[in-house]
Amino acid sequence: MKAYLGLYTARLETPARSLKEKRALIKPALERLKARFPVSAARLYGLDAWGYEVVGFTLLGNDPAWVEETMRAAARFLAEAGGFQVALEEFRLEASGRDGLLKERPPTPAPPHRPPSPRPRGRWRRGPAPPPSPARR
Repeated sequence: MKAYLGLYTARLETPARSLKEKRALIKPALERLKARFPVSAARLYGLDAWGYEVVGFTLLGNDPAWVEETMRAAARFLAEAGGFQVALEEFRLEASGRDGLLKERPPTPAPPHRPPSPRPRGRWRRGPAPPPSPARR
């Protein structure tokens, strides 16, 4: 069996004239993307430049067609989401084997049977009983 990891990175060009304006465009778009699609998204590069930013998101699944289709839909959603333009984008789909995780192991032997220990009935106390508390008036 294999696991498929979809990777997407994009350079977003913004018309913003300050870092605050750029953050107000990009951060809500990434939050909407994460709310709508099962992806992990992050701002990757260009955090201190006001004209552009590089963002990325990933998706992990066991069906390569579903991973690719979901990644492309999420990329379209991101491109249409905000007041920025996608200048460059890159898609990657990587396969990773899980065979080492799924090997059958020999059964573990059951622990030896122990009879239940006898327990005294009633309330347990360690040491002498505490002194009675003084009465309040």
